[in-house]
Amino acid sequence: MFNLINIALGIFLVGFLPNLLPLNIGLALATFVIVLFSIAYFFDAYFEDNYIKLLSGGLLIFCIGIGWGHLNALSQLKSTLPITLDKHHFMVTGIVQGLVNRQPNRLTFNFDINSIESNSDKKPPLLKKLRLSWYGNIGSLPQLNAGEHWQLLVRLRTPRGLVNFTGFDYQSWLIENNYSATGYVLVSKHNHSIFLNNCKYFCSLNSILSQWREAIQLFIFSTELSTRNKGIISALSIGDKSAMGPWWNDLSRFGIVHLLVISGLHIGLVAGFGFLLGSFFSRLIQVTACLNKGFFIRFLPPLCGFFLAFFYSLLAGFSLPTQRAMIVVFLLMLSKIFYLRFLPYAAFIWALFLIALTQPLAVIGASFWLSFSAVGILLFYFLPRISVAPSKFQLLRSQWILFIGMTAPLLLFIGKFSWLGLLINLIAVPIVSFITVPLCLIASMIFFFSPVVANLLWQWAGLSIDAMWFVFDLFPKSWGFYYFSLPATGVFFLSMALVALAFLLPKGLLTRWLLIVPFALHLVSHKPRLPLRMTFLDVGQGLSVVIESRSNVLVYDTGTAYSESFDMGSAVVAPFVMHRGFKRIDKVVISHGDKDHSGGLDGLSRSMPVQETLLTPGYFAQTFNRHPFLGLKKFCDSSKSWRWPYKNLSDQTEWIFFDILWPTNSRDNRIIEDSNNNSCVLLIRWRDKAILLPGDIERRGERLLLENYQLPSVDLLVAPHHGSKTSSSQDFIEQLVPDHVVFSAGYRHHFGHPHKDVVSRYRVSGAELWSTAETGAVTFEWNHSGVLRILTAKDSKAHFWWR
Repeated sequence: MFNLINIALGIFLVGFLPNLLPLNIGLALATFVIVLFSIAYFFDAYFEDNYIKLLSGGLLIFCIGIGWGHLNALSQLKSTLPITLDKHHFMVTGIVQGLVNRQPNRLTFNFDINSIESNSDKKPPLLKKLRLSWYGNIGSLPQLNAGEHWQLLVRLRTPRGLVNFTGFDYQSWLIENNYSATGYVLVSKHNHSIFLNNCKYFCSLNSILSQWREAIQLFIFSTELSTRNKGIISALSIGDKSAMGPWWNDLSRFGIVHLLVISGLHIGLVAGFGFLLGSFFSRLIQVTACLNKGFFIRFLPPLCGFFLAFFYSLLAGFSLPTQRAMIVVFLLMLSKIFYLRFLPYAAFIWALFLIALTQPLAVIGASFWLSFSAVGILLFYFLPRISVAPSKFQLLRSQWILFIGMTAPLLLFIGKFSWLGLLINLIAVPIVSFITVPLCLIASMIFFFSPVVANLLWQWAGLSIDAMWFVFDLFPKSWGFYYFSLPATGVFFLSMALVALAFLLPKGLLTRWLLIVPFALHLVSHKPRLPLRMTFLDVGQGLSVVIESRSNVLVYDTGTAYSESFDMGSAVVAPFVMHRGFKRIDKVVISHGDKDHSGGLDGLSRSMPVQETLLTPGYFAQTFNRHPFLGLKKFCDSSKSWRWPYKNLSDQTEWIFFDILWPTNSRDNRIIEDSNNNSCVLLIRWRDKAILLPGDIERRGERLLLENYQLPSVDLLVAPHHGSKTSSSQDFIEQLVPDHVVFSAGYRHHFGHPHKDVVSRYRVSGAELWSTAETGAVTFEWNHSGVLRILTAKDSKAHFWWR
């Protein structure tokens, strides 16, 4: 067991390396370990104790794990589009793998490459899997179906995501799921379906499986089920989560996301159901055919359990979580066939080892940590008590144990946890596990033989969901989440984990309560928040700034929205604010109505409470006038000013001042037609520090701003309009003389922000320049003495795939 853990740790270590080891250093390290291992065996003949042998053997196993992890990482990088070919055009042939996400003006799908040709003299890369979009007007998109073979002209991008201190890491997700590149389909006469002559075995199986899943998906969405039930049943039947966006926040609030998407829990339940089904058939055959009893008892039940779980995994698209669950099912069924007795902790370690071998980069995904944390916590608590007779309160106890043990991991990865889930899961787990999931599975199995019967079963599954939701609707909308009021730092996480451990240790161990001391000390002695902290989040081509004081938080702009189910407000801004320990947002200021500044407003306000929202006058404000989650709504104009008090280290009150400079409420100066120049300009002052957030104003807006105000020199400036050549005039820069300038723009975006002339003007002025496209999120924090410290997300968590 020690060697299995050792090699798994060596493999997983590679996922956290900022750089891969060069080949010569790797060979030198391997030579050193082999020599050390040889010397250890030589000395073992002369010494009674073999500590040197054990140490060198452990080091050898660990280095073997590192080597295996390196080989897989190098293979992954080799199949990734190099930056030198970023934005190049390629002709690719292959299979539309998995389900096609259909939206009115876009198709999104995975594409497994069979062949690739480049339109340049450079040798085409050895790419494997692409994440593609096909844009078009409503009604003009092609009839692209899952499992079809196509030839496409595409423009590819090197895998890259947003780089923030917290929240979803898209690039890590792409790397973990083995995507070679992202991109979109170009308009071309060469785009058409084809027949691949060299598509054999796994290729054909992949195509057929994708077609099956799509047929089930289209049938489910053609039934008379409610929109909510269609999304949930599609998720439980074929792992399709695309229609669950409107209810995702409720599922999180109730703590039942893991129940209503195919996860390891469902794979285990299906395996158990298959094992019982196999046992029934084995006994039936024995009785009717008088065959050998031991043969069928030994082989048929575990084989039925394994293949039924495997079939369910295939229906779910054989995603990484289902692959991990199948490894555990394989171990358990193997033990049944060969009469192997796996202790629970041994099965846990073997599963960890096999996942490390097959998915070396699984460790970079939050789902890996959350699932293994849950299983490990249950093993830690119940394994010493395995001799105790099972209690009728076992389900209640297991939910309580998971609630305690998973608090720290959920706060670390998500920034919040659902206290309501402790109660909701007692209702939802039995219904989903023993009614909804079996009905969905049986319906999926018999769909191709009798769609009518399958539809009836899905209708029954919908009734079980309606029954649950009837109970869920009894709880107020404000119930569910708990946000801790401290930033989710490493020290906070460790102290929370120790508190959970204190509750999980045996009751007779009185010293266990000493584990609460670090958490209590952290609460009492943690460093107070800084008086002023500003973070420019990486939201791609857009803007979002989070301003923090000792006890208040303001969000200036919320980034863009890419679809109804994905926006920067809920995916980036809200997770960051939660991880900073804020339970609500005091103010949201939207500079103007452009989508790259306001698109995330709806998602942000639905993710956490907003006390007050400032919106620019005009159509944009009217569209949000009756929005239920925006708190108190006001117009953003020059009549608005406020201040935030805080206590300094001497317990004296100081103030942070906020002034809206533009748009003016004077009709002579108001610019109605031009939304960019009508941006809400915010000036922040603290002591002798000044910070200006000008939105997207251009030269005309800058000139009017200079004419109406004697602007001070500023310590920090957000480059107007992302550094566009239409803004940042020479007069504007000379008046402000900024010390630091931040460009919030997309990485190698087609708009080309920031423009080289603008960058040159700021450099000549002596400003230090920062770009979220290059550094990821940037934080400026001033301590109580007024000393500035600057942090970047890319420096805080470097990964080898960024190099």
